[in-house]
Amino acid sequence: MRQTKTAQDKFNVLYRQVETWMLANDFNQKTADFKDPLKLIQELKTFQIQLESQIEKRYRSQQELMRSQINYIGLYDSVPVGSCSISSKGLIINVNMALAEMLSEKRGHLVNQSLSDYISIDDHCIYYHHLKELSELKTKQICELHMQKTDGNQLDVQLESRVVLNKFKKPYQFLVIITDISKYNQAKKQLEEQIRLRTILIEALPYPTMLISKNRTIIFANKVARDSGAQVGGLCWRDFGHCDHIPTKDKLYMNQNTDETCMVTKCTFCLADVALKDLKPAIAPEVKAFGRILEIHWVPVNKIDFLHYALDITDRKRAETRVLNAKINLEKKVKKRTFELEDMNTTLKTLLKKREEDKLELGEKIFANYKLIILPNIQKLKTKLIQKDLIDLMDVLETNLNNILSPFSKTLSDPMVNLSPSEIQVADLIKFGKSNKEISEILNNSVHTIATHRENIRKKLKIKHKKINLRSFLRTLH
Repeated sequence: MRQTKTAQDKFNVLYRQVETWMLANDFNQKTADFKDPLKLIQELKTFQIQLESQIEKRYRSQQELMRSQINYIGLYDSVPVGSCSISSKGLIINVNMALAEMLSEKRGHLVNQSLSDYISIDDHCIYYHHLKELSELKTKQICELHMQKTDGNQLDVQLESRVVLNKFKKPYQFLVIITDISKYNQAKKQLEEQIRLRTILIEALPYPTMLISKNRTIIFANKVARDSGAQVGGLCWRDFGHCDHIPTKDKLYMNQNTDETCMVTKCTFCLADVALKDLKPAIAPEVKAFGRILEIHWVPVNKIDFLHYALDITDRKRAETRVLNAKINLEKKVKKRTFELEDMNTTLKTLLKKREEDKLELGEKIFANYKLIILPNIQKLKTKLIQKDLIDLMDVLETNLNNILSPFSKTLSDPMVNLSPSEIQVADLIKFGKSNKEISEILNNSVHTIATHRENIRKKLKIKHKKINLRSFLRTLH
């Protein structure tokens, strides 16, 4: 454009020179100097060439400007937000496709229409105030209002406007960018509702709960925490902890310095830095603070903020202590009772064993007496009886006695039981110091028979071929 103006200026200067030369010379005179016209023609030809070159450059510039305009229009239409230019009277001069689609209107129908026609009636005051501020201040203005689509639906939009001034520094056109913020406002309302519900939830918690930043500044505190001294914008260790749990050296520093804002410290049991570093909740299961026993939690919300709350477990710990003491006492009682029962069980076992031994001993005595006393007399009586019916009756008596006393014979340990009645009689006489001859005379048997009985007795008593006196051995059996 600058080159075109330069060529035009040269042309105007040259044109004035030709015009002045023609006025100064009379071409009707024959004595005219043709050298100057030839020089002028030569200059005109030279200028013609220059002018053609400038025309070519101008044509190329126009082509480039047209391509740039096409690109600008394409870019203007591809912008994802609505854009338009309006006159000082509020009429739409041009509009991009995004705004046309936003309003569900054809692009051509929007031109020369008032932008206020598409703004909700309730927001006209906001729009006119926006234009007034734009005209007076001549700086970028932003406002939010509702626009009406052709189908009747409303949009939440943000208007960002700039003013275009004419050569007299007066506004003659406004450039307006219109952004649909319906989804943003909806998300904002949902977020605000979530924050409201979470605030209600945290406020309803029966234990102190705070949202704290990494530098220990309180961002939010529920009523229980506020009642304990927590203040939004304050320091947790100072306002809530009352400086009771910070290191001793920091307490000394605070006593000497009144400016607590420069203090960087924390409670001795604080695990907030660990929770923020690992991005995992941290728990101090049992902390004695404020005269109570607390279970303290630090839950990271992000890399710089964490949720801090404390559960009062004093009553639970006291109950656990009582239960533990009761358990210990019960275990002692159970142990003592178990010992007593074991002692009683041992005594009972001893008594039962003694009873069983007495029972066995009684059985042995009964069966031994039967074998040693009753059975020999029965055998002797049977030899004296002559009548067959009496002999049969004695056999029945002997059988019945054997059946009655047979259980005792299974556990009998007296070796004398294995002896026959005759052998028992001989053994009894041997114990009294009788010789074979004396025994044979008493029992009316031969000496040989008595000797045989003596050998059988030694055999059954398992002392045969042993240097053991039979009489002495028999005397030890009772």
